[in-house]
Amino acid sequence: DKTMADIIDTFIGSGKQTFKQMMYNALMVAKTGGDCYFEIVADSGLNIDNIVMLPPDNIRLNIRNGVIKSYEEIDGSEKFRPQEILHFAYNPLGAMVHGRSVIEGMNTILTDYLQIMDSGTKIYENYAKPVKIWEIDTDDPATISDWVDRIRKLNNIPKADIVIPKGTVSVANSVISAGILTPRDWHRVLLDSMLMSSRVSENILGIGTQNSEESARMQMAGFSQMVRWEQKWMEETLKQQLFALQY
Repeated sequence: DKTMADIIDTFIGSGKQTFKQMMYNALMVAKTGGDCYFEIVADSGLNIDNIVMLPPDNIRLNIRNGVIKSYEEIDGSEKFRPQEILHFAYNPLGAMVHGRSVIEGMNTILTDYLQIMDSGTKIYENYAKPVKIWEIDTDDPATISDWVDRIRKLNNIPKADIVIPKGTVSVANSVISAGILTPRDWHRVLLDSMLMSSRVSENILGIGTQNSEESARMQMAGFSQMVRWEQKWMEETLKQQLFALQY
């Protein structure tokens, strides 16, 4: 262990990285994209000198009978043997050789979340600045056009007032009645679904105001199990694909 620790302490990645920084980045890339690849750089004596991360979207796997035979660049001519690549495949299923992104399974929830954020903004903006319906006692196009121009100019002036002859023009606000739509409730449902899907405790994010102490403990227990599983997964991957090459 001491010998291997001394070796990985010399790794510099792309030039200015430590081994711990590379492993943190590897976990983030693998969880969001499913796979993370490092080229294993060795000297003439086959001693490992360094590992360098490769763009995951530029790597194609050559598979035969369910076994990885090589890694190839999509945009480029580089080809790697299996033992030349450190491959983190996050949470594969069955005979898959690729990992699975945590985002992929949450696409629908994330799309709904973005939609409610956009729709909620429009709803509350409509509360604060409702659409005005102007009724003008004339059908003359020139007069109507003149009124439209005047109203548009006034809308660009904060707290502008308009003086009109009584009975000539009336105005009404077109608003969504308060209480009919409640974006906050739907937002909370989606947020809970995302937290449950990712097994991240809301207390970790500093938003644990909705749950009891017992619920918070259960969430933290699930989160701790996930963290430990990811640690063991990375340990096993390094042991099999990297450390075994050194000895």
